[in-house]
Amino acid sequence: MFFYYFIFLVIIYFLFISKNGRIHEKILLLIAAIFLILIAGLRRPGIDSDYGTYIEIFNKFDTPLSYFKEFSVNSFFEPAYYLIPTFISADLGLSYLWVFVIFAIIAIGLKFVAISRLTDFTFLSVLVYYGNYFILHDMTQIRAGVASAILLLCIPQIEKRNLSGFLLLISVGILFHYSTIIFLPAYFLSSTKINKKLYLSLLFIPFVFYFSKFNIFSVLQIFNLGFISEKIEIYNNLLESDIFTGINVFNIIFMVQLISCTVFIIKSDLLQKK
Repeated sequence: MFFYYFIFLVIIYFLFISKNGRIHEKILLLIAAIFLILIAGLRRPGIDSDYGTYIEIFNKFDTPLSYFKEFSVNSFFEPAYYLIPTFISADLGLSYLWVFVIFAIIAIGLKFVAISRLTDFTFLSVLVYYGNYFILHDMTQIRAGVASAILLLCIPQIEKRNLSGFLLLISVGILFHYSTIIFLPAYFLSSTKINKKLYLSLLFIPFVFYFSKFNIFSVLQIFNLGFISEKIEIYNNLLESDIFTGINVFNIIFMVQLISCTVFIIKSDLLQKK
């Protein structure tokens, strides 16, 4: 783990030297992006908990054309999740290592593009991303890594009220992770004012579900959502099998994030002025 703490310190170093102007911030940002892409894309098996599972799934895939020939079966897998590994393996004859490299390039590259467009606090944002999401998404949940990067790119489209651009990005995100579709209502959020009650509700309603043992997947199973219903059924079965009972929702990292977000929302007016 020391290696990952060291990377965190390197990003802090980049933050300081970018502020004194010795090296242009965009150059440092490019270096940081390339470095994180190499770490995530070239990682060895065993570094993350899902690497072996990905290889097992990729070995079950056939060819890109087979995805469409047997769509009723293969539609369970997102198009990009199926087509990228099969194209690299079946068509190019390359190892699956390149699948992780491609996903890392797309996910991390797009996140850094989004960060450079969305904020003046570039390396502070990179620190937040690296400390919270890099290992979780880009080294473990690689589909979510790409989808979350695309969602970041959706924010400027919401600000500009560009519905076509927003829908295009959401559609691309769905190709990597079907759950991206749940972010469609985000287009109707205000880009000029924070609805504090709404955002605080989004933070704390899940706790209500947790303590009341309300299973949202059981409700969603009532509706016929095609291949999405298959995924819902799997998630619901996992919940009912008590596989997640060991998860502590009051762990220190989560609580720090929850408190920080709560304070930022409540003090959003002050933050905007400052």
